[in-house]
Order: sequence, then structure tokens, then C-alpha cells
Amino acid sequence: MILMKIIKERGVKVILKYLILSPLLEVVLKLLPYSPLRILFLNILGAKISYNAIIYNINLINYDIGSLKNLKIGKFAHIEPGILIDVYDRVDISDYASMGPNCTIISHSKAGNILEKFYPPKKIPIKIGKHSWVGSNTVVMADVGDEAIIGPGSVVNKNIPSNSIAVGVPAKVIRKTN
Repeated sequence: MILMKIIKERGVKVILKYLILSPLLEVVLKLLPYSPLRILFLNILGAKISYNAIIYNINLINYDIGSLKNLKIGKFAHIEPGILIDVYDRVDISDYASMGPNCTIISHSKAGNILEKFYPPKKIPIKIGKHSWVGSNTVVMADVGDEAIIGPGSVVNKNIPSNSIAVGVPAKVIRKTN
């Protein structure tokens, strides 16, 4: 009964994508030791990643609901190990951007089944600007402008303008750069 309800709500395609693609993608991304092989594999599955990018261990979520087509990583972008990217909506990491280890990029908000009546799910497209740097253990839920610096451990819940330094929980601009 419960299984039939889930199949009716989500659809067979989404469930099969979740049951087959999800574990396969995780295993393959962990086993591929070389960044260009990871990039090639993700591009075959629909992502748009420059072959000049450097990607270490990357974890992707919500590709069963969203799509790997929502992921775009530019030239010479540097993605450190342990990053978690939610591809429910568009995530664009621009050219020369750098993401520190264990960062999280969230591209949607969802309060849960009970609260959905009051707080409907919302897609949040994310863009990390050119030449920007996001410190380790940062959570990004809004855009980061070009040449911006986000301090380690920050939570970006509002757009950060270009040429600025932001730190804290929530991240606040503390200085403009030239």
C-alpha cells in the first residue's frame, strides 16, 4: 500500500533513477581516481564541466528529482574533496572559482511534507562568480559574486556582491575589495 502510494506520487522513472543511478553514481565517483575521468563521466550523464576544472571527491544529491544537467563548472574551477552539491536546480560554478573542502551548495528549500502547505518547496539557482573563493565548511544557499571571498565556516543565505569579503553565520560583507 505504502509502496504504491510512493510510486503514484513520484513516478516509476524517478524511483528507478533513485534506486539504480544513485548508488551507481556514488560508487563510480568514489572509484575514479583521476579528475578528468570524473569530469568525463559527469559530462556523459549530462553535466557541463570544463575539462580544465579540477574536481576531487564530489557528492551530488537530488539528481533523481533534478538533473545533472543543472550542474555547470567553468574553466580552471577548483573543487576540493568532500563538497556536497544539490542539483535540484541550477548550480553554476564559474571560471577560476575555488571551493574549499567540505562545502555544501543547496539549490532548494523544502520544509517537509507536513509544512509544505505553509512553506511550499522553492528552487534556488546558485551561481558562484568568476575568480571567487569559498572557504572550507561553508554552506552556500545564495549567489556569490565575481571575485568575492567567503570565509571558512560561513553560511551564505543572501546574495554576496562582487568584489567583497563575507564571513559569519549568516555571512555578512565586512569589506569591499578593489
